Amino acid sequence: MAERYEQTRSAIERTNCQMVLLADEGRTITEIAWLVRRGREQVRRILHRFRSEGLGGLAPGRHTGRPLGVTPAWQAELQPVIDLDPHTVGVESAVWTTRLLAVKGSRLVRALLEEVRGQLVLVYTPPYDPEANRIEWLWRALRRAVTHMHTRQTLPPLLEGADAWAHTISPTEILRQIGSPFADADPVHEHELTRAA
Repeated sequence: MAERYEQTRSAIERTNCQMVLLADEGRTITEIAWLVRRGREQVRRILHRFRSEGLGGLAPGRHTGRPLGVTPAWQAELQPVIDLDPHTVGVESAVWTTRLLAVKGSRLVRALLEEVRGQLVLVYTPPYDPEANRIEWLWRALRRAVTHMHTRQTLPPLLEGADAWAHTISPTEILRQIGSPFADADPVHEHELTRAA
């Protein structure tokens, strides 16, 4: 397992391997979720897939959402870059972002940006700008409800409080918290709203 963790080029598979390794160390699902920055349900799902499918269950699953808006040829060209660990090419980041790929000078990203000129606007913000980063607005609500003036002595009860809060907030409320224009839209299907959150 440790060898698979070290050799995989997929960040998702590496994280999934890490979940199994942490479980093997005797860590709880709550601790694993906190350490790998994933939800407890996702950790449970990955551990279940590993138990039922073995190492094959750790590979990233197929996405069933809306199809990608890029051609298979474009994706095939970009995939080798995405599969690289950013550190191997001098990028100080654990994962690739669209911005990092563009900054790194990828011809393909530049070509795509040129193709969608007028349809897409890139907004570059400072590395830390809580007013521009809408997820920070949601974190403020979490802080008010869970961590502000908390009296928990250890991490697990704090994580349980955060998890309980996360299960009480609806997808619509999440969209409202981050100022989404879709917060008050009438969705055709509830699962579409859940995916949007």
